[in-house]
Amino acid sequence: MGKIFTKGLFLLFSFLLIGRVATAQTITVGSVDAGPYGQGSTIAVPIVVDNSSGCITSATNTFRLYLSDASGSFASQVQIGTFTGFYATFVNGIIPAGTPAGTGYKVRIVSTTPAITSSTSGAFAINNAGGVIAATSSQTMGSNP
Repeated sequence: MGKIFTKGLFLLFSFLLIGRVATAQTITVGSVDAGPYGQGSTIAVPIVVDNSSGCITSATNTFRLYLSDASGSFASQVQIGTFTGFYATFVNGIIPAGTPAGTGYKVRIVSTTPAITSSTSGAFAINNAGGVIAATSSQTMGSNP
């Protein structure tokens, strides 16, 4: 009886050491402003990277930001931004010139190392207006060293 118990306990212990629980490898897209965005506007997409995905440990990982079509389909997705590094909290993109107006656009992230596709964002609008362009000022605010 003692040998059977010992063998059973050994098998259970071995299973616990060798067995692994599969963890989901995820990149989650946060809330994206509903817009509307103009053509040429920048868009900042917040993301949460699950550490179990391995994305955080790879310095050569590229996070690619893709834009759907106006109905939210990624069948003809367009890459609008990238970030290369071991970790990111957001990825910036630019709405391409010539993007048709619509209210069902979505974005998602695809990483390269490991290859993971994120959840999709909520829908947002793009209109035919030109994008907002940040201008630099030539005014000096303080010249003291």
